[in-house]
Amino acid sequence: PRARTVPPEAEGALQDGLNDFWSRLQWGWVKLEEADSHIHISHHAAPLAEAFGDEFLDCSSAFLAGFYQAVLHNLGAHPSMQARLDAISHEGLSLHFVFGAPTP
Repeated sequence: PRARTVPPEAEGALQDGLNDFWSRLQWGWVKLEEADSHIHISHHAAPLAEAFGDEFLDCSSAFLAGFYQAVLHNLGAHPSMQARLDAISHEGLSLHFVFGAPTP
C-alpha cells in the first residue's frame, strides 16, 4: 500500500473545513485529491487577479501555496514537504498546486 499524506478519514473533513473558511472570506473553494505521495490542491475562484492584477498572478499565488503548506504542516505533514504552483487555468480563476516532496 502507498503512503498517504492525509489519513482517508481526515481528507473529506479537511476539504470541508477549508471550504468553510474560504466561503466565509468569499475566496472561492478548494478540491483536494490524494495521489501517490502528494496531494493535488485545486483552488477555484480566488480573487488574486482582482486583488493584485493578472501580471502578478504567479507571484500572488504564493500566498495560497504558503497557506496550504502551513495548514498541512500544522496537521503533521513532514517539514520537507512543500506546496508549489503546478498550473493556472480558466484565466486565473483556478490555481492548481501540488503538495509533496520538493522537486530536485
